[in-house]
Amino acid sequence: MVNNLLLSSADKKNKNHSYSKFFLLAFVALANMQNSLTAQYSGTISVPNGTFANLGVLIDSLNQYGLNGALTVNFTATQTAPTLGYQLGSAALNASMSSTNTLTFNGGTINAYTGGTRTGTAITSGTSSTFGTNDAMFVVRGTDFVRFTSMTFNENAANTTNASGMENAIAFHNLAGTTGAMDGCQNIQITGCTFNMNDFASSNQYVIYAVNTLYSATTNLIWSANGDIHRDFTINNCTFNNGMSHAFFKGSFNNGSFTYEGAGTIRNINVINSNFRRIGGNSVQHAGVTLFGVDTFDIANNFLDIDSASSAFTQGVFNQNCGGFGRVYNNEITFKRNFATNQLTAIQNTMNFSIGVGRPTTTTSLVRKNKLIIGYHNPAVVSNNSPNINLFINAGAQAIDGATFI
Repeated sequence: MVNNLLLSSADKKNKNHSYSKFFLLAFVALANMQNSLTAQYSGTISVPNGTFANLGVLIDSLNQYGLNGALTVNFTATQTAPTLGYQLGSAALNASMSSTNTLTFNGGTINAYTGGTRTGTAITSGTSSTFGTNDAMFVVRGTDFVRFTSMTFNENAANTTNASGMENAIAFHNLAGTTGAMDGCQNIQITGCTFNMNDFASSNQYVIYAVNTLYSATTNLIWSANGDIHRDFTINNCTFNNGMSHAFFKGSFNNGSFTYEGAGTIRNINVINSNFRRIGGNSVQHAGVTLFGVDTFDIANNFLDIDSASSAFTQGVFNQNCGGFGRVYNNEITFKRNFATNQLTAIQNTMNFSIGVGRPTTTTSLVRKNKLIIGYHNPAVVSNNSPNINLFINAGAQAIDGATFI
């Protein structure tokens, strides 16, 4: 009887120990799960996984907690963007970014939202100082040191109207509207990415878009500090298969009044080694690469092809009221239409900064070794002074040589 009681006590002790061990393990697992959702991030994360069911869940967590080291996000499945796109950027995340705390999105495919009408509204006319409340698949709100590598962005083939279509694949906006603390996007790299967009009649449909506004807002912000501005962008080895305009960069510059505001310029834009296919495509003005109020740029070693369906003023490379050192070098630009109903400009190069706050004191522009291929045209009208086509339009301190015309 005593032995039985002793055994019963031992069994009870072992059973209590098992319960304690179970609860301890459960607590540790719960703590680890909680820690994965609340700690700052670094290393490599694959999406989706057991913690992050999709890219949106991860971005929400990044916005809440930020980074404590470099982070690479790899993709194991195609992601479909939410209605207003993935929105990266917050005070917590942006404060954690640095040259060592970089964020890379690598090797994934992002498809546009495919159901219903978006809340963004595009504009169908107006100047480049007029903006609609654009939709984007992926929005960066003031976050620095962001990399997109080997990504693919696909618009839904059915989204061909202003109400349904995506204006931007990737959009870069300020985080806040407070003077001196607007938080611009800086040190951005887009490398080896592919963009498959649709044509629709909007003058603010740009595949890559960096401007001085908040996301889904139309008011031009007046930058007043270095941290407010966008700067140091590189687009390298990318393919733009469609879309009305392909890359657009605008500083704190009012194109309507041709004046700079506050700190003014967006700085150091590099667009190199990329293919821009089917620029334009309807009756609204478009360009392959557009620069407004940019201090220092390099547009080099690109192929630009103007859509044969374009029936409005269309440009290969268009920079206006830019300054510092600007180079348009060794690009190949192809026109493919009759030119009877529209005006095409291969390179419109206007470098005429005035000296002032946030602007370079000198301006140098080099337009060299570009090849212009003109097809399906009447050779009699092809000249610098033709009413239908301009090979170059230039103003300011220019150096132009080495062009090849075919």
